[in-house]
Amino acid sequence: MKAITYHIKGVVKSFEELFKGNYLIYLLPGLIITLIFGLFFYEISVLDDATAIGGDEGWIQKGLSYVGGFFGWILSWFDFIIEYIYIFIVITVLSPFNAALASNFDRDLTGFNAEGGFGKFMNDIIRMIFVVILMVVMENLLSFIVWCCSWFVPGEDIWKAPIKLIITAFFFGLSFYDFALERRGKGVFSTIGYAFTYPLGMIITGLIFLGIYNIPWIGIPLSPVIAVMVSTVAYLYYEKQLPKKSTELKPTENE
Repeated sequence: MKAITYHIKGVVKSFEELFKGNYLIYLLPGLIITLIFGLFFYEISVLDDATAIGGDEGWIQKGLSYVGGFFGWILSWFDFIIEYIYIFIVITVLSPFNAALASNFDRDLTGFNAEGGFGKFMNDIIRMIFVVILMVVMENLLSFIVWCCSWFVPGEDIWKAPIKLIITAFFFGLSFYDFALERRGKGVFSTIGYAFTYPLGMIITGLIFLGIYNIPWIGIPLSPVIAVMVSTVAYLYYEKQLPKKSTELKPTENE
C-alpha cells in the first residue's frame, strides 16, 4: 500500500538525516523536557516507595498499609496527569519548534519556502488552537462511541484496546501532518478533510510517534522529531512533490 511505502521512506530518510548530524538541534527542546519530567517521575517514585508500607503484624500495620496504598493510588494518578501534560506540550508548546523543523526539512527536500512574518505566525497560532479543539472534540466523541459500544458488543477485552489505540494514533498523526498542511495554506476544515482522506497515513504516523515515545528516556525527545520528519516526507509523496524531478534538460541525439 502507498501509505506504508511512503512512511517507510519517511522513516529511512529521517534517520539517515539524523545520523548525518542534520536537524539534531531540534532534539534540544525535547531533551530539556525529558530532564524536567524525569525529575518529576523520579520524585514520584521516591514518594511511592516511601508510602509503600507493608507487613501484616497487627491492625496498626494494616491501617498504615491502607494509607500507603491510598497515597500510592494518588501518585499513580499524578503520574498519569504528568504524562498527558507532556503530550499537551508536544502538540502545543513545542509547536513552533516542530513547525520550524518541518519547514526547514521541507525546504531542503523540495526547495519550497513558506510565507513568513508576524501576521502569518499569529494566524497559524489561531488556526492551531481551532485544529486542536476540533481534534479533542472528535477524539472524545469517538472514544465515547467506543465506550457505548462496549456495553452491547461482546468481546470487549479483544477489540476495545486496539480501536482506542487506532483512534489515538489517528489524531496524533493528524497533529504532525498539520505542519505540512499549514504551510500549504490549508484551512481548519480542509485539514480535517485531508486527514479523513488519508486515514491510514495519520494512523501510521501516530503509531510511529507512540512506539518511539514509549522507549525509555530517548523516546520523549526523539518521538516528536521523527514524527514531524516522517509525516513531512509522506505528505510530499502523497502530493507528488517527491521524488523530486530533475529540471535539467536531457541532451538530444544530435548534440
